[in-house]
Amino acid sequence: MFRQKGQPCERKCINDKRRQASEAPFLYIHRMLSDGDLYFISNQSEEIQAISPIFRVSKNTYPELWNPVTGETRPLPEYSVKEGGIEVPLQFDALESAFLVFSPIKGEVNESKKNVPLQQPVATLNDRWEVTFRSVYTTPMTFVMDSLTCWTKLEDRILRHHSGEAVYEKSFHWNGQDSSRVLYLDLGNVMVMATVQLNGKYVGGVWTPPYRLRINDYIHPGENKVRITVVNNWMNKLIGDLNLPEKERETSVTVNPWKKDTPLQESGLLGPVQLYSE
Repeated sequence: MFRQKGQPCERKCINDKRRQASEAPFLYIHRMLSDGDLYFISNQSEEIQAISPIFRVSKNTYPELWNPVTGETRPLPEYSVKEGGIEVPLQFDALESAFLVFSPIKGEVNESKKNVPLQQPVATLNDRWEVTFRSVYTTPMTFVMDSLTCWTKLEDRILRHHSGEAVYEKSFHWNGQDSSRVLYLDLGNVMVMATVQLNGKYVGGVWTPPYRLRINDYIHPGENKVRITVVNNWMNKLIGDLNLPEKERETSVTVNPWKKDTPLQESGLLGPVQLYSE
C-alpha cells in the first residue's frame, strides 16, 4: 500500500523474495513525489547483496539509480511489472546505499545493458607505492611500500600508531583500451577516508564503500600518475601514547574510551586498488 501524503516515511527492512523479511540486511525510506516515487536503500551488511524487491509504485513509471556519493545516475533497464508494483533486480556492495527514482519519463535506455554492469578488470595497482606519512607530531617519513599494508602491521612503532595522513603515489601505464566504456579507479578498502588525484587533477573523495571514482575525464593513454591521500582518526595515536610514560605523551583528551591494550584500528589504503571498465 502506498503511504498517504502527510504520513511519516517508512523505514524498515526490504523483503527480498529469497529471504525472510526479518533476515534482510536492508533498510529503506520511501517518499512520494509530485511526479513519481523516491526510495533510499541501504545495505546494512559488510557483504555484497543481491536482491529483487518489489516497489509499491505506479506500473507506468521507470526506475533509475542515483548514486548519493558521486551524483551519477543511470537507468535500470531490467525490471518487471508485478502485482502490487515493479520488481527490480539490484546488487549492492558492502554497506552501499543508493537512491531509486521512479518517474513516468523514460530516458534513453540501452535495452541490451544490465542493471548490474559487467565489470572488466583493466589493471591492478597493488605494488610499489611511494608513501609519505605526515602528522603534526612527527616530520614527514617517505618510503616505498612493496605491497599495500595496514599501518598497524608496519614494523616502525611510530607508523603503527600514526594518526594523520599518508600520501600514496605511483605511475602506471594505460594503453587506451576500453576508452569507450565507463572507467573506474576502485581503491578496494580504505580506512578511514581518501581523496584521489590523477595526472595532477582532483578526481574526488571517498569515505564509504564502495571506494571508487569514475576517471574517464582524467586518464589518458600512456603513463599516468595517481596520488591518493588517506587519513585516519586519532584512535591509534591515543592508544600508543597510553603505552608511554605520561611525560612523553603528545596527546591528551578529557575522556579517553580506549586503554593501552585496546586493539588498534585498521588504517591506510588497504586495497586491492584496481582499474576496471563497465
